[in-house]
Amino acid sequence: MLSSALWTCLAASLMACADPVETESGPIPPPSISSLTLDCDRDAALWELELETSAWVSAATWWIAPPDLPVEVHSVRSMSASPSGDYERLELSLAQLSDPRLQQNNSSTAALCPELDTAMRLSIFDTDIGDLAQCWQWGGPTDWEDLGLTEDCEIKDLWW
Repeated sequence: MLSSALWTCLAASLMACADPVETESGPIPPPSISSLTLDCDRDAALWELELETSAWVSAATWWIAPPDLPVEVHSVRSMSASPSGDYERLELSLAQLSDPRLQQNNSSTAALCPELDTAMRLSIFDTDIGDLAQCWQWGGPTDWEDLGLTEDCEIKDLWW
């Protein structure tokens, strides 16, 4: 079975062969992150990420690196988008697990809140060629290059 990271790379490669995405109003510009809300509810044992972008995206990936545990890769799901391509809203909720061996990408995480040492990264990808359009990272230190993530990301202070 292929990992989520490999699927993301494969999808991005296939999109490079596709024609540019256009709407009735013309080509869609590269997306950027317009807003991001990250919430961790201790009582419900739930992480919630909500993302809005300035244009359609081909994919959005949320990387979570809990201290001393394997890095998790989660696909953020599109919930709505404008027909003109100038807006997309994506979100993902992850259940917190006390046993990291039970963690499953896209549904649960071993990152407990608030673990300020947990490093996170959010990447969005362009619809035309599947290239990285923008990424933000926050939280504890992680050598993302060890995971093959060599792009420079904007450093954000998103912890509450």
